Amino acid sequence: MRQGTMSTSLRRNGFTLIEILLSVALIAAMFAVTGPVLNSFYLWNELNVTATETAQSLRRAQALARAGDHDSEWGVHVGAGQVVLFQGSTYAGRVASYDELFTYPTAILAGGLTDIAFSKNTGVPTVTGTVTFTSPQNQTKTISVNSVGTVSY
Repeated sequence: MRQGTMSTSLRRNGFTLIEILLSVALIAAMFAVTGPVLNSFYLWNELNVTATETAQSLRRAQALARAGDHDSEWGVHVGAGQVVLFQGSTYAGRVASYDELFTYPTAILAGGLTDIAFSKNTGVPTVTGTVTFTSPQNQTKTISVNSVGTVSY
């Protein structure tokens, strides 16, 4: 009689297969619902970081050009998946050893200006316009550079 009591109590302490399957299904459903929301939040955050880093790179390039650092112009190149702060008047003719590289997810698309250089000592940009970053959810962030070199984000 005692053995029967033990086996009955052992069965009561465990989980049935149906309970385990229901728990797994519930967890899977929660991940299915929250996954796209988390991915959307991640891309929105990356879009903000990319725009902020690009604006900071533009301001840094302008500050370096105004200071005449290395007796040169400074600029920023916006490419697919990367932003490069460079020394020189053009990206093609830059001094690559001074490059400062910032990478961003390739899911974010860049549009508008690709190369913006700032004149030595004055910090005036060689071109004016905007750089626009777009996320896969069609959210956009725009950075503007005006004729006196003001970078607005």
